[in-house]
Amino acid sequence: MFVWPFIDSLIRRKTRFQEASVAVGILAVITIIGLTVWEAAVAH
Repeated sequence: MFVWPFIDSLIRRKTRFQEASVAVGILAVITIIGLTVWEAAVAH
């Protein structure tokens, strides 16, 4: 979360799609939730 402002500004400079950073953020949250659920479901 500390580096997100830098990533966001980089995405906004490199693409014309201003909401690309929102899509990347949503994808990151879904990935974290998915990995958490997967870890909880896997038998150790």
